[in-house]
Amino acid sequence: MLFNFYAALGIILALGLSTWQITIVAVILSCCHELVLETAIINKTGISAWPILGIRLFTAFAAGAVMNLVGNLMPS
Repeated sequence: MLFNFYAALGIILALGLSTWQITIVAVILSCCHELVLETAIINKTGISAWPILGIRLFTAFAAGAVMNLVGNLMPS
């Protein structure tokens, strides 16, 4: 979450994860990539960044958890 999206994808490929695990991590990354930079930009606009940061992190982890549950329900 602190890395560039493409750097994170490169790291994911090096971990040797399954296709479904890569999909879950990619969904999490798409929800909360570049948090440091985008939080700084939100602060510059005068909006409190903490609620936005919390929503993005919660959404990312909730999406990952739901995808994990769906993956466990799918037949192998």
